Amino acid sequence: MSEKTPSSQRQSERIPFSITCMFRTTILFLCKHSLFEIIRRNVLGHADESRSNNDICRYELTEMLAAGNFAASIACSIVAYVISGFASSISMILGFYGLYRIFEILIAQMKILLIDPFDENGNPKRHGVKSVQRSIVIVMANYVEIVFWFATLSIAFWSCSFGQPQAS
Repeated sequence: MSEKTPSSQRQSERIPFSITCMFRTTILFLCKHSLFEIIRRNVLGHADESRSNNDICRYELTEMLAAGNFAASIACSIVAYVISGFASSISMILGFYGLYRIFEILIAQMKILLIDPFDENGNPKRHGVKSVQRSIVIVMANYVEIVFWFATLSIAFWSCSFGQPQAS
C-alpha cells in the first residue's frame, strides 16, 4: 500500500485546468468590470455576491437600467440616423457604445444561464429569480435593445462609408 505524501495530496487536490474553468473565470472577470456592475457597486454600496437586504434595491436598479438602456437604444438609433449626414463621428460613438452594450448583454446572459446555476465545483445550486414573468420581459427587452443597437451600428458605419443612409 502506498501512502500519500503531503506533496502528492496537494497535487491530487489541485483542480486541473479545463475549458469550463477558463470560461467561468473569463465570464466572471468581464461581468465584474461591466458598466452595470460598476453602477450597481456604486449605487448599492456593496460588491459581494451574498444575499442581503439590498435585494429589492438590486431588482429595482436592474429594472431601471434595463428600461433606460432599452430607451437609449431606440433614441440612439434615431439620433444616429438624423445626424448621420453631418456628424458621422457622433454616430460612430453611438455605434461603438451600442457594440459595447451588445457585448455586455451577451456576457451577462451567459453568466446568468451558464454560471449562476452552479457552484464552483459544477454542482447545481438553488438560484431564485424575483419572478419568471419579470425575467422574460427583461430578456425580451434585451433582445429588442440588441436589434436597435445593431441598427445604430449599421447607420454609423454606413454614414462613415457612404454618407447619409437613404430611405427607400
